[in-house]
Amino acid sequence: MMNISKFIHALVQLLIVIMSFDSGAEQLNIAVKDQDGQPLSDVVVSVYPENPHVEAMPDTVSNSPVIIDQIKKTFVNHVTPVQVGTAVSFPNHDQIRHHVYSFSPAKTFEIPLYKGLPTEPIVFDREGVVSLGCNIHDWMSAYVVVVDTPLFSKTDNDGKADLAVPTGDYSIRFWHRDMDSDNQIQTEHISIAPDTDQSMTYEVHVKPDRFSSPSSVSIFNRGFYR
Repeated sequence: MMNISKFIHALVQLLIVIMSFDSGAEQLNIAVKDQDGQPLSDVVVSVYPENPHVEAMPDTVSNSPVIIDQIKKTFVNHVTPVQVGTAVSFPNHDQIRHHVYSFSPAKTFEIPLYKGLPTEPIVFDREGVVSLGCNIHDWMSAYVVVVDTPLFSKTDNDGKADLAVPTGDYSIRFWHRDMDSDNQIQTEHISIAPDTDQSMTYEVHVKPDRFSSPSSVSIFNRGFYR
C-alpha cells in the first residue's frame, strides 16, 4: 500500500503540473482569408510546438468515436480534423445503403454496403489527409485530416478558429482542399507570449475553380505534414 505522505506528495506534484499547464494557455484567435480577402471556411489549423516542455501536454483523443454521418447522400461533415489515434464512426441515416471507402495512404479502408451503424469504428492512426468516397454514389466526398498534435481546429463560415495554446514558439499549419500548392499545406511560425490573447489573420491561396476531386488527395497526401 502506498504511504499516505508519498501519495499526497504525488498528488500535489500532479496538481502543480496541471495548474502550470492551465495558467500558460493563451487564447489564439485565427482568421483565414483567401487571396481575394474573403473568409475561408473548412481550413484545418494545426499548431505544433517547438518548445520541448509543451510536448508533454495531454492528448485530446476522445474515448468516444468522432461521428461522420451520411444524410441525404452527403457526408456530414465534409471536413473533419482529428488527432492521430482517433476512432471515427460512419453511421448511415439514409434509407439506402452506402459503401464508404478510402484509398489514401494515411488510411486505406472500406465499409461494404450497409445501413445504420457499422459494427466497428475506423481508427485513424497515421498523420495525413484521408479522402473519403462512396462506391455507390460517386459525388459523395469528404476529408478526414489527421494531425499529430492536440492543438487543432477548423475555421467556421466566417473563416475563424480559436485555440487555447500554451506560451511558447510554434509552427502553424493550414490545410484546405482547394489550396493552390503542391502539398496543399501552408506553414507559418508564431510565438505565444504570457498573458496576451493574440489575433492573427492569414492569407491562403486557393484554386480559382474551388474544386478538388477525392482522388487528388491520395496523391498529395504523400507530402502532407512532416
